[in-house]
Amino acid sequence: MAETFSKEMQIVAKQIKVLDEQKGVPYSEILILYRVKRTHKFNIIDTIKSSLEKQGLPYYWQTENEMSKRNLIVMTTRLKLAPSTAAKASTFKPYLS
Repeated sequence: MAETFSKEMQIVAKQIKVLDEQKGVPYSEILILYRVKRTHKFNIIDTIKSSLEKQGLPYYWQTENEMSKRNLIVMTTRLKLAPSTAAKASTFKPYLS
C-alpha cells in the first residue's frame, strides 16, 4: 500500500500501462471503480485522471456529465472510470486487486 492515494494511483497507472504494453490487455478491458468523487481532503476523480494522464493512458469517465450517463458510449480503445455501483453490471475481469 502506498503512503497516499496520489502515490497509489501513480502505481496503478504504471501497472495499467504494463498490462497493455507487456501483457497485451487492451485498455477497453480495464475498469477503474471509485466509491466517491471527492473527500473533504481532496478530489478523488482529479487524482485518478491526473495519474492516468501522466502515463498517457486514454480513459472515458462514464459519469462525467449527464450526456455520458445517458449515452454510456462504449469507447473501445479507452479504459473506463465508473462509480463502484457500476460493478454489479460489469463484465470486466479483475487484473489488479
